[in-house]
Amino acid sequence: MSLTTQFRALHCSEDLLVLPNPWDLGSAMIFKGMGYQALATTSLGLTFSLGRKEGSVSIDDMRQQAVDIQNKSGLPVTVDLENGGADEPEGVANAVRRCVEAGLAGASI
Repeated sequence: MSLTTQFRALHCSEDLLVLPNPWDLGSAMIFKGMGYQALATTSLGLTFSLGRKEGSVSIDDMRQQAVDIQNKSGLPVTVDLENGGADEPEGVANAVRRCVEAGLAGASI
């Protein structure tokens, strides 16, 4: 079963779906070890873990971090894209499309 299918199934379950927010691979692996079945990245957590100011991390960097976490943890990951990297709907749609193409289970803006 694909990670996207697993993620969708978790949303359809009668059980409560809790998505912890890892800020790096280490925290993702801790959450996995605690038994979480999916993860949701945090753009602010990533930014602060890099010692940078809010809004200074690119959509590509956010997507890549989420892909790395998903690939290494084996869990479905939805990526936090802040404002989608754009002010226009088309730009946001493009950012989400690139996340889908990268194989991520989901994206939030």
